[in-house]
Amino acid sequence: SSGINAEWPLRPGEVRNGFSLTDICCLLCCPPIPSRIAAKLAFVPPEASYTIIRKEDDTEELVFTERAEWQFTDREFKLIEAFTTKSSQGSKIACMMVRPVRNPLF
Repeated sequence: SSGINAEWPLRPGEVRNGFSLTDICCLLCCPPIPSRIAAKLAFVPPEASYTIIRKEDDTEELVFTERAEWQFTDREFKLIEAFTTKSSQGSKIACMMVRPVRNPLF
């Protein structure tokens, strides 16, 4: 025995281990399709820049991480109400309501 694998090389039209020569060439030689790459990247969520923490009095508070870029004052931050709720399927959903003023007249 010369130590050479007798099963290789793969000839055109021949299928081994579920792969044909065409499959291997397409796998190694074809450039990726941009639309497929974009479709995969479109559904990758970004890293979270906030968390919602439940306090002892059973209220919830919005807390930004170091990654967040908050460009407003504390006054505007206090106008944001954040809470979580459960969907009909049991998933936890974060909700935020931004009020233009703290106590509106109407």
